[in-house]
Amino acid sequence: MIQKTVWFIENKDLRNILASHCGEPKRGYKIIELKDGRKIFLKSFREKGLLGFIRNVFFPRGKKEFQVFKKLADLSIPTPLGFGYGVSRTGSFSVWEYLSGESYLEKFNTVGDRMPLIKMLAHFLKDLKLKGVRHDDLHLENIIISNDRPVLVDLHKVKVKKEINRKEEISNISHALHMVYNEMNEKEKETFFKFYGATDLREAVESKIEALREHWIKRKVKRAFRKTSIVSVKDCFRFIKGFEEITEGRYLLTLKKDKKVDVIRYENCVKKIYKSKMRLKKAWINSVVLEYMKLKITPQIFAARIPNFLSKGFILMEDLTEKGEELDRYLDGRYESLKYSERKFFLKRISTFFLEMLKHGVFHRDLKGCNVFVTADKTFYLLDVEDIEFKKVGIEDVVRMLTKLNNTIPKKIYVKDRLKFVASLRTFSKNEKREIWKRVAEKAKREEIVYEGTQGLIREKWES
Repeated sequence: MIQKTVWFIENKDLRNILASHCGEPKRGYKIIELKDGRKIFLKSFREKGLLGFIRNVFFPRGKKEFQVFKKLADLSIPTPLGFGYGVSRTGSFSVWEYLSGESYLEKFNTVGDRMPLIKMLAHFLKDLKLKGVRHDDLHLENIIISNDRPVLVDLHKVKVKKEINRKEEISNISHALHMVYNEMNEKEKETFFKFYGATDLREAVESKIEALREHWIKRKVKRAFRKTSIVSVKDCFRFIKGFEEITEGRYLLTLKKDKKVDVIRYENCVKKIYKSKMRLKKAWINSVVLEYMKLKITPQIFAARIPNFLSKGFILMEDLTEKGEELDRYLDGRYESLKYSERKFFLKRISTFFLEMLKHGVFHRDLKGCNVFVTADKTFYLLDVEDIEFKKVGIEDVVRMLTKLNNTIPKKIYVKDRLKFVASLRTFSKNEKREIWKRVAEKAKREEIVYEGTQGLIREKWES
């Protein structure tokens, strides 16, 4: 049995440096600066349980990663330079040169013209395919852009074969693209598959990307009530990390009281008390998933209290009361006084907000004007987070949401502004947008317009 870390590294000085820096491996990494100013990247693999012990004895992950590096080097696949590995009783290490640069994902999110990056990724993935390289965790944070070239990292899930089959090829592409695919426009998508040289794979890749997204969300849903990087746990409370010290403060007023919820405004937050345990659970789960997505389209949720026999459950959330108002009231009171430039800016902001929902697969089952909040600076939020579903949002879903929205805002909103909103949905083709508008208009005419105006509940008819 291995009692201490044994280093399989040719450089004796580096072995001595590592021996002074390393105890038992813990999951993660460390950057070590050498006396000559160079840096090395030390990656740790912690093994748990009987299976982990067996794996560590017979095929430690640090060793596997170093062996994969040597195979990739022979194939001229760019990776950081590997120095060797170490094995201890509870895990293993791999040792690399430290590369300056940024992940492909960071570059994609900050660069102005993304087309050169997209072509670069297509060529890189094509090269992996031609050389028989499959990476089971090929997301864009595992590709580093260093000296204007892509470099593959995190190699312990890489397999090198004589050739990869169609299923493995689709897996490589889908894992690489799924973090950015919804951000890409149609021209960028066409360019990627054209430069990759397999336009026939697009439909299969898009199906796989959707499956990956659904799997990712299911994993986050299962962890919503556990202690994670996002959630902290204390007694019967669950907190979004960073808000553990939130308190209600002084009572101000009750904003809403009906069969489903009581909404109470306090000095430091708004408390939403749910009569249904299922709706409370859904509200918290959706809030956690949105936190993982880093998608700020609802008021910030601070905490949830799990209900018991003595009390109902509730969530504590950000108080937006004095920052704006619901969309139906806003439009009823301000729309007619808006200048052309102000209406144009308003339409641009709400269109961008709606596109963010579509790109991230957010569907709201009850998208009424009173469930969209608009602030003074034209930032938009969805209310009733429990009515959100995460899914691939298709034409049918958009028609449903826009029909509901269309009939819960004032009739006086110009038809041309409603048309401009639909026309801004870049994720759909011209024919699809034409179909959406036609179906929304036909459905809307059959129903009454009902919304909360500045003077209270208002009912209008399209015919009049």
